[in-house]
Amino acid sequence: MRHLKTKLCSKCGKTRQLKFFNKDVRYRLGVKGWCKTCESDYGRSPARKKAHKVQWQKYMSNPENRERERIRSSRKYHRDPKHAKDLVLRRAHGISLQKFERTKRCLLCKRKVRLVADHNHKTGRYRGALCILCNMIIGWVERHQGILKRIGLYLRRG
Repeated sequence: MRHLKTKLCSKCGKTRQLKFFNKDVRYRLGVKGWCKTCESDYGRSPARKKAHKVQWQKYMSNPENRERERIRSSRKYHRDPKHAKDLVLRRAHGISLQKFERTKRCLLCKRKVRLVADHNHKTGRYRGALCILCNMIIGWVERHQGILKRIGLYLRRG
């Protein structure tokens, strides 16, 4: 049987296998002192978030840093607009830009206009490409259950 190396987390005190620690050559055994769980919890703590926000605001108060970040951001997202849109569609909806662009018309009203990706807000699952108006209507109807019945009654009134 192969011996698995372990290490004691200096934060929580648990002895764990090395795979539960983030790699870093500066530390003993080539892994950090805190386990991945402790590092994650620390990074998401309200105190840490607040300290990071203060640190970021201080950094951005310098005009040189603000300009450097503006340029970095523009290079990251505006190098190729199609690439940026593909990244957004893949991350948010799990579909490629190529698949999204196959739809030429709104799936509901059949108009040939600019389309947006419609998705289920509970599951996050992509449903199809709709025009902005149809997507807004779908979202509104989802949030206000029973509204279609009331609209039908209202329209029949005359």
